[in-house]
Amino acid sequence: RTSIGAHETTNIDLWFDGVRYVELGSFLGEIALDDATDEERVRLRAGSDEFFDQHRTTVIVSGTNRLYVVSSFVSIEENQLDLFETPYGNIGWLPKGFDTLPEG
Repeated sequence: RTSIGAHETTNIDLWFDGVRYVELGSFLGEIALDDATDEERVRLRAGSDEFFDQHRTTVIVSGTNRLYVVSSFVSIEENQLDLFETPYGNIGWLPKGFDTLPEG
C-alpha cells in the first residue's frame, strides 16, 4: 500500500490472490507495473510450466529493479484507508484493529 501524504489524497493497494511465487524487496519506493519479458518467464519458470499456463506474472518495477509476483489474480484498488487500516474490518478476536489486545 502506498501512504497518503501531503500531495496525495488516496493510496493504492495491490492485491494478489493464489500467489505461487514472490520475489520482492523490503522497500519498494516508487513503483510501476509491467509485463514479464520472454527471458524473465523462462528464468521464473524454473521447471514449473504451471506458473505460466494457469497464473499471471506481475512485474513490479522499482528503480532499476524488476521484481515478480506470480499469482492467479491481481487487483489494483484506490482508497483512503490509513496505512495500517485493513479493508477487511476487524480480524478475528481483534475488536478495534491490529494494535488492540483482548481485555481480561
